[in-house]
Amino acid sequence: MRFQDCSGKDTHYRYDDRGHLIAVTDALNTATTLERKPDGEVLRINHPDGSVASFAYNALGQVVSHTNGKGQITRLSL
Repeated sequence: MRFQDCSGKDTHYRYDDRGHLIAVTDALNTATTLERKPDGEVLRINHPDGSVASFAYNALGQVVSHTNGKGQITRLSL
């Protein structure tokens, strides 16, 4: 899938067979990719600068922690 902004620059979106977003490539041709579990939950987001964000889930599929590209952890209590 492609989105073209008003200046004519394209952003491309790629999805897996189940319709989950797995990659975004911007107008500068830099890509962000998403790694997913089989059920579709996002495990990691790989950013163009090489940083990686990751997520952890509980048994109900709710996010319980997020680690950003700098290694900083945010824990969520539900």
